[in-house]
Amino acid sequence: MNDIGDDRMSYDELREFEPFDWPGRYLVEQDNMGDWGFWLSQFDGWLQGVLQEPTEDVAPLAEAIALEYIADCRDTGFPLPADFAECGDIHAARAADQTAITEEFDAYLRKWQVTVAARMEHGT
Repeated sequence: MNDIGDDRMSYDELREFEPFDWPGRYLVEQDNMGDWGFWLSQFDGWLQGVLQEPTEDVAPLAEAIALEYIADCRDTGFPLPADFAECGDIHAARAADQTAITEEFDAYLRKWQVTVAARMEHGT
């Protein structure tokens, strides 16, 4: 499947099976990152492992992607719900954003993982 000679799919091959919508998607907007594929490629090696090993826990990767997504949203000026909190604890609001976005990326990775596993089982 790749030039190295093993059966693992490359990042570009995996992207062919990437979900563009998933259960629970509410806050994550891929367009906020500009070129989503380029932005996501910073997690290339990790994605290859997690997506091609169905038993691999996606939670640590989901959290890493969520933290980077939140940081980049703030850097580029894309607002998150905590930015609209008129009263209360801003730290609690930001923690809620982080939890929600991490859960969204968890669902995103799980859906992608299932799709890749099905394709690998039946041949790509």
